[in-house]
Amino acid sequence: MIGPDVVDYMKTGKGSEDYSTRGAFQFSILKQLLTDGEYEKYKEYINHYEKFVKDWLFDQIVQQLSKDNSLEKLEKKHLSEIVKIITVAISNIRNTTSTVKDIKTFIQNICCALGEKLVFPKDALDSIMTLNYFTNTAQFADYLTAFVGKMEQSLATEYDKRGDIKKRLRSLPFKPQEEMFTSVFGCGEACPFCHAPCEAGGKEHAKHFTSIHPKESYPYKDYQTYYPNWVITGDPSVEASVYWKYVMATINERIATGYTPC
Repeated sequence: MIGPDVVDYMKTGKGSEDYSTRGAFQFSILKQLLTDGEYEKYKEYINHYEKFVKDWLFDQIVQQLSKDNSLEKLEKKHLSEIVKIITVAISNIRNTTSTVKDIKTFIQNICCALGEKLVFPKDALDSIMTLNYFTNTAQFADYLTAFVGKMEQSLATEYDKRGDIKKRLRSLPFKPQEEMFTSVFGCGEACPFCHAPCEAGGKEHAKHFTSIHPKESYPYKDYQTYYPNWVITGDPSVEASVYWKYVMATINERIATGYTPC
C-alpha cells in the first residue's frame, strides 16, 4: 500500500518538523488558525476537533504531494518495489523447482511465496489455473517475467496521466491523515468542558487528561460521575495563554452575535 509511504514522506520531508511532536503539531495548527483569522474555523476546531485536525492534515498532504510530481514519484517507487518482489519470487521458484512441469503447481508456488505481500483475486487465479500442463516451466517463467516488466511500464505511464490528487488519496484503503493523527495525538478525545485535546500518549490509555485548560477550575466537582475517563485537575498557577486572550479579543463580537453550540 502506498499510504504508509505517504506518511513517511510527510514525516521525513520538508516541513516534517511540524509533525515531530504533539506540541509542534499543535503549534502549526494554531498558527494557521491565527493566520486565517476566521471565526468559523475556530468554531470547527473547538466543536469538532478530531475532524478539523484530520481535514487539516489531509490538506497539508495534498499541498506537499502536489509539488514536483511527488505523488507520482511515490507511486512509481512503490510499483518498482512490488515488481521487484514478484520477479525475485518467479526467479526463486524457477531455480528451486526445476523439476516441476505442472504450470498449476508452479503458479501455486509463486502465490505461496508472495502470499504475505500481495493479494491475488481468486477469479484471476482460477482462470490461470486452466493452464494445467506445460512442458517448459522455465519458458513460462520467462514469459511471466517479461509480462510483469511490461505491466510496470504501462502502469507507470498511467500514473503520469492521472490528475486529481485529492481523489487519489481518498481512494486509498490506508488513510495517511488517520495514521498521522493517531501517531501524534493518540486517542483524539477532548475535554468535555473546554475541548482542549487529550495529551495522554498513544491510543490505548484508561484516563484522558490535558495540562492546560482555558479556565482555572470548573464548578462541576462531581464531573467524574458523568466523565469517568477524564482527570481534570485545576492549576491556579496557569492563566489563559496570550494566544487565546488575543483570539477571544479579536473574535469576541463575532462570538456574541453568531455563536450557536453544535
